Amino acid sequence: MLQRAIAGYTIKKQSDGIRITRSYAGVDDTCLAKTFDEAVGFLTIDYPYTLHTVWSLADFTDALFSLLPQAVKENLTENPRAYYKDTKVFYTERMLGLTARVPMGKGNIVEEREVNIYQLQHWLPSETEEPSDALGIAQLGEQIMAGLGKMGIYPDTLTFPVGVFSKTLDPAKFPTIYSFREDWLEAMNYAQEVAPLEWRSAYKVGYWKEVWGVDKVFAYPSFMLQLPNTNQCNAFKTSDPDEYRRNSVWGIVYGEVEVTAPISPLVYQSNDGMVNPVGKWTGFFTTEEINWLYLRKAGNFKLKDGWFFKWFGEEKPYRGLVTGLWGLRQSGDPMVGNIARRISQGLSGKLDQSNKDGTMGSLCNYIYAALTRSRCRLAVADFIHQHAMLDNLIAVQVDGCLFDAPVSVEGGGGLGQWRANEPSPCLVLGKGEIWKPDKKPLGLGFDEVVGAFKANPTKSYYQFGSKYLDLKVMATDVDRQYDDYPRTGGEALGVVADSQPIKVGV
Repeated sequence: MLQRAIAGYTIKKQSDGIRITRSYAGVDDTCLAKTFDEAVGFLTIDYPYTLHTVWSLADFTDALFSLLPQAVKENLTENPRAYYKDTKVFYTERMLGLTARVPMGKGNIVEEREVNIYQLQHWLPSETEEPSDALGIAQLGEQIMAGLGKMGIYPDTLTFPVGVFSKTLDPAKFPTIYSFREDWLEAMNYAQEVAPLEWRSAYKVGYWKEVWGVDKVFAYPSFMLQLPNTNQCNAFKTSDPDEYRRNSVWGIVYGEVEVTAPISPLVYQSNDGMVNPVGKWTGFFTTEEINWLYLRKAGNFKLKDGWFFKWFGEEKPYRGLVTGLWGLRQSGDPMVGNIARRISQGLSGKLDQSNKDGTMGSLCNYIYAALTRSRCRLAVADFIHQHAMLDNLIAVQVDGCLFDAPVSVEGGGGLGQWRANEPSPCLVLGKGEIWKPDKKPLGLGFDEVVGAFKANPTKSYYQFGSKYLDLKVMATDVDRQYDDYPRTGGEALGVVADSQPIKVGV
């Protein structure tokens, strides 16, 4: 099969409109658009069998939508679809779609012209530099397509890596909610409560000249590798702890938990997001989480009821898929390896995918999603405890940790093994704001933020073009209680603040 061609675009705001540059087959053409209609006319010129790409959809639409009336822009912040004159605009984080109805001569004859524009940023490592021109964007797109071609994938979209990959899979080969026994579907509802829970938390904030990081290689896929077949099991619901201990190996329980340990993998879904608190709350948990709680003397649990399973088949439905991706990750081709890693990062999301129309994804299986994410949290917690790093923990980032002291790691970094990363400087201001030289949260580089703090150490608000950091706002958007959250950039670089967990009650 032939791969599609690539067109790359850049866009810039100017005092008299926006300048759009397109690069196609090594040739650039430019349009200075003073109106939205002019921009759409340029963007929807027909390029057969071509995928249209930009570096960042957010930046591209920020400039393009500046030509729209305020009411239409506000509509697009709340809805993915809006209309302006004869153009339909469809915008999500995956793509921008423009469909224009263009009059043809006299009468009521119109031509419908359409373009879908995709973002390259989430196809590439976070440290990848943004191309300086449209030609560079087109060349990056061509490299991605070449990598996909080596994997035997010939896509007609460039939404997300895992989205493109999943179109090559046959859902009938995998146990899903659609193949699960109807009289056990309540178990899927129980699992759905646990499925989305992930562990992200910053236990200390501040600046370190050196931090030591570890992560579990191919983490979620390594747990998917061991998933049992939910079409080959016995399942039952009970409120009797002795019954489930005798007759099951795994389950989803509902009841009141009490967590007393300041660092634990049990997640509470609050109105402000996911936190790892101490205290009591009623919710859904896996039996492995409750076992961990008692093993570590970290709390207790009162069972109300639960669904429990015992697998009688030996089949591992995702083993072939995961080992195939791991082989591609180790192929030696940088782009193929990068795409395989990106696919693996999003693969677990297919296990609990829900669509905007209320339907579920073709691979949806909430029991699998709960098993995968819960076991990852428990593996991280076990690593911290087994290596006696509770006092040195800076942050947990789903499948890895940061420490303020060296930690030894056994193994060679193979599939599912722990890997130690090179020590590096680090700035932490929250669970989603962790800067390292190769990480760019909020789209801001490590040197960019640290340099601004050093240049203006008494400020709390920092502007970076269209982006900004406001330490006063960030101090209110945290998942733990910090002893002394930094009020200025100078404090962020000079003081390390410890924290205590948030307390919750029933």
